[in-house]
Amino acid sequence: MMITCPPHELKGGAFTGTLFKAEKKEETKRHANAVLFFLNQYGKMFETGMRGGRTEMEKPARQSNVELLRILAMLIIIGHHFALHGGLSGCTDVPFYNRIWIQFLLLGGKLGVSIFILISGYFLIQSHGLKAARLLKLWLQVFTWSIICYGVYLALMHRYTGENQFLVSDFVKCFFPLIFQSWWFASTYFAMVLFSPFLNRFLTSLSRRQYLRLLMLMTACWGVVPMIFGKAFEASHLLWFFYLYSISGYIRLYGVKDKISLIGGKCILLAFLAEFLVLFLVDRTRIIRLNLLHYSAEYQFSTGEEGEQRFLLLITFVSVLLFIGFLKCSMKPTRIINSVSAATFGIYLIHDSLYLRPAIWTLLIGTRGEAAANGLLFIPYSIAVAAAVFLACMAAEMIRKNILEKHYLSALERAGLLIEQKLRKWEDSFDKEDSEV
Repeated sequence: MMITCPPHELKGGAFTGTLFKAEKKEETKRHANAVLFFLNQYGKMFETGMRGGRTEMEKPARQSNVELLRILAMLIIIGHHFALHGGLSGCTDVPFYNRIWIQFLLLGGKLGVSIFILISGYFLIQSHGLKAARLLKLWLQVFTWSIICYGVYLALMHRYTGENQFLVSDFVKCFFPLIFQSWWFASTYFAMVLFSPFLNRFLTSLSRRQYLRLLMLMTACWGVVPMIFGKAFEASHLLWFFYLYSISGYIRLYGVKDKISLIGGKCILLAFLAEFLVLFLVDRTRIIRLNLLHYSAEYQFSTGEEGEQRFLLLITFVSVLLFIGFLKCSMKPTRIINSVSAATFGIYLIHDSLYLRPAIWTLLIGTRGEAAANGLLFIPYSIAVAAAVFLACMAAEMIRKNILEKHYLSALERAGLLIEQKLRKWEDSFDKEDSEV
């Protein structure tokens, strides 16, 4: 219901009856009602902002096509861990089609990670300022699963071996999982989000031509050079994340030419054809002597003897094609897809925990994976295992979100706003000192 303004409150003084003052009165009344209408329409938003909460207008709408790609990326990552930790990377005396599938699973690790970072960069590039609440939420999620996974590990070891595996050093590491890199991806991702406001300011300050030159330089250093020489040039996980972030940031800011993007379906098809070409070359050359694919799929992104991270340009190319393809595919917002996608980071933390990893891939699967690799049903078997792990970890993450996170989320938002206010006050004090000087 619109708030109206009583006529007697709009009179600036006694009504003289002149035409000029009557028109002035009507104009003032219209302005007052316009202001009151504005407050009526947006009053709830202002009230919520004063409380430090978020409104629906402030929440970025999830794009279900992109969220579906995020789910697919997590399934690929789980498949990668199934092949890697399940002891399948050394299987060579298996049928050709199973061998190709194992190589695909091994390649899928960094393919899935690349997709995750491309999606993050696409949505973060236009965010302004450091969102302390986002960092706190991310840290608490990692911290919670670090403690839970360690507790489950101790319980399992006591149950099946009768031994107490508690170590003070492990317990301390559980309280600082990002610092001690209990999950390399989580630590690197947190650092990327932490620096994203500064990276955004740098990238958005570039002209389109300068941005393209930067991407060309990064591709040459961290894509072409390792592909030719088998040696990474001053590379690391964080720089690789910055590189992928910059690629998707460019796509968000400037789009992709129609001649390049084609349509979503063609782009996805081209990505799978490129992936199959990589798999075929890896399988045909076995232990690869050329630096083009560097040894085998398992080690394409492994840390070398000198601690250098190897990047494979072709995998980046495939991940970008998949990202553009899904981005071009139109899809109506689907609640179930968006809800499942929101749990993918938790799924990663659970299934790739240092403490639960042996229980999942050794105790539950054990030698069954190696035996299945020689059979006709290995591909559906591996898909079923990945889906089962995905669903089990998703259920655990949903429980955490509904039992724990929902109770501290509003407090987390307030704490984030308080931290941001303190930081601004601290920055303003520096500005004041500089002006006085």
